[in-house]
Amino acid sequence: MQKFFKILFIGLLYHTHFTSEINFGAHYLKFSNQTQFQVYATNAEKIDLVLFDSKNSKKSTSYPFKKLKKPDSELSKNTWQLRLNGNLSGKFYKYRVIGNNSIDYKVLGTNSILVQKLGVEIFLFHKAFGYMIDTSAKGYMSEYSHVVSKTIDKNYSIFTLNSVKESFSDYAFEVVHKNSYPTRLNAYLSSDPYCYDLDDKTNRCQIVEFGDEFIFKNNEKRIGFQKGHAIHEVHIKSLTKRLKGIPKGIQGTYKAISHPLTLKTLRDMGVSTIEFLPIHHFDYTAAPPNHINYWGYMTKSFFAIHPRYASSEINARLEFKEAIAALHRVGISVVLDVVYNHTSEGDHRGPNLSYKNLAREKYFRMHNQEKGYFLNTTGVGNTFASENEVSRKLILDSLKFFVETYQIDGFRFDLGAAIDKKTFEKIREALPKNTLLTAEPWVAEGAPQWYRGELNYLNVGAWNDKYRQVLKGGNGKLGFINGQENEFEMKVLIRGEHQNFGGSGSHTDSSHGYTNPYSTISEVEVHDGNTLSDWLDKYKLDDKTKYLRMKMAHTILLTSINTPILQLGQEFSRSKGGNHNSYDQDSDVNYLQWSTREHHKELLDFTIGLKKIRLRYDAFHFNERIIDDRIVFLDDDQNSNRSFGYKLKGSSSDFIILLNSDGYHGSDFKLPSGTWKVLSNGDKIAEHGLGVVTNNHYFLRAGYTAILKQEH
Repeated sequence: MQKFFKILFIGLLYHTHFTSEINFGAHYLKFSNQTQFQVYATNAEKIDLVLFDSKNSKKSTSYPFKKLKKPDSELSKNTWQLRLNGNLSGKFYKYRVIGNNSIDYKVLGTNSILVQKLGVEIFLFHKAFGYMIDTSAKGYMSEYSHVVSKTIDKNYSIFTLNSVKESFSDYAFEVVHKNSYPTRLNAYLSSDPYCYDLDDKTNRCQIVEFGDEFIFKNNEKRIGFQKGHAIHEVHIKSLTKRLKGIPKGIQGTYKAISHPLTLKTLRDMGVSTIEFLPIHHFDYTAAPPNHINYWGYMTKSFFAIHPRYASSEINARLEFKEAIAALHRVGISVVLDVVYNHTSEGDHRGPNLSYKNLAREKYFRMHNQEKGYFLNTTGVGNTFASENEVSRKLILDSLKFFVETYQIDGFRFDLGAAIDKKTFEKIREALPKNTLLTAEPWVAEGAPQWYRGELNYLNVGAWNDKYRQVLKGGNGKLGFINGQENEFEMKVLIRGEHQNFGGSGSHTDSSHGYTNPYSTISEVEVHDGNTLSDWLDKYKLDDKTKYLRMKMAHTILLTSINTPILQLGQEFSRSKGGNHNSYDQDSDVNYLQWSTREHHKELLDFTIGLKKIRLRYDAFHFNERIIDDRIVFLDDDQNSNRSFGYKLKGSSSDFIILLNSDGYHGSDFKLPSGTWKVLSNGDKIAEHGLGVVTNNHYFLRAGYTAILKQEH
């Protein structure tokens, strides 16, 4: 019999009361031997807990909530609470919330409804999942009504289902005044936003506890983001699905990550920090017809982990915990990609999972609250209202939960500019100082909450999409590695201080500012867009030239001052077959093809060598903005806009990186006096050296790079 693992939010091991005395969700109170439920709901007249013995049980028991006594804030004013005797762990539950803007009606038979008013409309929703099926109101659906019809008889409105075989009891529905939208579906069963285990089919939450098995040993606890680390982005399933030697039953799962072979593979590749694409429980079906959602950017619960990544769903949380512990044991930090900018519920037509039906106007920014139209700056139907107290608390509680319970080292905020600045300030205050925070500094549509560079004072690293465009090409331009004459832009990006890229000035600006190496996250390839290998294939290069350009891209990325991120596998020329948007591919398109490592061993070894140099030498470690000679740019004797270098100053060694993207002509560089050891000649890399330069001159062949080192 499998052991049931529990989540315990009480006692001294876990800090349960987060930032407020309000403790949303279901929690067992050991001191009173009771299970407490707290939920936030606006304009509610009544709330019931609906308790089930199992996730599929048809029988349930209802218990009424009460409002908190003596509320002293907007948050507590709308908080409801219930305590039941005993430890109810293992049972499932939902909330039934009553109170909306509906109008009284009379059912005529099974498929007609009479309303003794004019100027009213009906909205029909799926009974189990709450997405809109049809409405008599115009402007809400992309096509005219096909399920329900509306007729007027004197001072009456009559709504009739078009099929005599159907009954209104088959739907969740509301009748409201014209030009308005139901504020909630009365009596519809909603999930708890603080759900720690969510059943995919029924959306029922399970009452769970963490026990002693979730205690981390000292060598398994948080590492934080360390100097010299490079971030490696990967999808949980893609990581091990095709890793030979992993038992077939656990390939692509949390459990596979803690397998010794996975850990050895990552360490051998020089992985210091790993960033997982979303692991919060997401809607796998949230995609256009005949597609699935593989990447996971459609969150259902910000506290539950995605069960599909477990080899055994009942042990999903423990498998994930053991994966994090194992990574920490071998010195790898763990960052999670989090999606607090929207939920999987979509717009007014989307499902009513939880947030919409509890407090739509507080959890989301509304374009027209009366009509139920959401503000959609995320491009997926809704935008989370992080500035509201209940939403901000949810974000903070979720982040702290994963730091304290799973010992997570950092977070990457998808569409981070949809989250307000005050919330980011609270996040930085709430989490340990060595927690890595990065964010996309843009939204999909409309105005962002902040712009590049505005969160530098919080050490929130802004993803720099300009970096990969300038370096490898895009928007009709070749890119530096393909011979574009854009030396100045490359210098700016290597130093990372241009105001358009997250900085406060150009690379020649010596004035103080908020810019620091953590304020920009540099990328050559990530999950979206073409891989570097696929991008270069468009130029129909021979293998030698393609490798040289990839080595140049990796050299620049891993010697730039900013924080680098790689898509795991780009070290061995990862390909997605030319697919630049593989969000829906649960297939070999996304799975890492580890069998190709040997074929691309030359590139792999070269990139691993770069990582080792970056990690070992403090010339590549920066804690604050550079206002001295720690970086000095060098020009070639030919003054080519395709060739330049830069010198980085360390405590024990200085380094010179030389670049020449000209495909035909070599470049001459004058070097500072002294002996320089050649660590990389553009073909090979060796920390012990490939030779020395003593004549203050280096000739760099066309299309090549070089790394030189001089000890003090």
